[in-house]
Amino acid sequence: MGFANRIVSWLVKRQNAYGGFSSTQDTVVALQALSLHATKVFSSDGSSTVTVQSAGDTHHFDVNQDNKLLYQEKQLQNVPAKYSIEVKGSTCVSVQIAQLYNSPTPNEAKTLSIDAKIEGDCKKTFGQDLLLNFTVTYNGPQARSNMVIVDIKLLSGFTADTSLVR
Repeated sequence: MGFANRIVSWLVKRQNAYGGFSSTQDTVVALQALSLHATKVFSSDGSSTVTVQSAGDTHHFDVNQDNKLLYQEKQLQNVPAKYSIEVKGSTCVSVQIAQLYNSPTPNEAKTLSIDAKIEGDCKKTFGQDLLLNFTVTYNGPQARSNMVIVDIKLLSGFTADTSLVR
């Protein structure tokens, strides 16, 4: 069980705030392993109390036979702060802390811009030619770009006259 506990610890450290892992396949395999471990450490009796504490914030989570499969969550109020976690009791518990934050949206540094203009009116010239002019501009920090590929797809029912492409 000591070796298995190290594996469980390694897995849980890689679990995201929503309970998943890197990919769907990783999540399935990891949850199967964690479930198998849970069956080995399962106890039909006992209880534990988890205390999460900082200088100005304290939360208690009681894990007993009535709520041992219940997900319990509380939001920490004093962040950032140093928190301690203490578990007292006789049952196995899993504790996870997730830090979610908003980072400001960076200023839009547009290195490429695309301007599209249509010459003609679809409503008046149904079945006729419409001219679509694209202007692609590089505004990056270098004097010129290394390589740019512009992939333009047309709506269903339209075809391109490639003789007009420059």
